[in-house]
Amino acid sequence: MKEKISIGGQAVLEGVMMRGTEFLATAVRKDTGEIVYRKRKISSRKKNSIECH
Repeated sequence: MKEKISIGGQAVLEGVMMRGTEFLATAVRKDTGEIVYRKRKISSRKKNSIECH
C-alpha cells in the first residue's frame, strides 16, 4: 500500500496556498484575471513550520 501524504491548504487574498511534504505553492488571481503562482521547496529544518523562504 502506498504511503499517505497529507496536503494542507488555506485561503489567501484572491487565491489559495497549498502545502505538501516537500513544497509550498501559492496561486493568486491578478486584477487582469491572470493567475500567477509560486512554488517553493520547504527546507528540511522548516518541515514542521509554515514559514519558508
